[in-house]
Amino acid sequence: MNKNNLLSIKIEQIQTKMTLHKLAKTNMKRLSRVMYMGLIVGLVLSSLGFILWYHKVQRWQDIAIRKEAVPEANNPPENKTDIKDDDDIVEVI
Repeated sequence: MNKNNLLSIKIEQIQTKMTLHKLAKTNMKRLSRVMYMGLIVGLVLSSLGFILWYHKVQRWQDIAIRKEAVPEANNPPENKTDIKDDDDIVEVI
């Protein structure tokens, strides 16, 4: 082969590598955009899921645990009396 053919082959190889490099660069930009969008969507979904779970499940369990932990504060003694307007004394059961 002569030098012109070898030179034209090298030029084509370099141009092909440059084109591939540009394509790879644009693909990396697209991938990084998709990655950031996925990160944002994932954070929003996990935050909403946590909030909904807490209000539906955990909140009631926390209330039940608090009631069990401090029974005196939540359940007053049974032997108290309540006075009505007619001066009748009625025991609270």
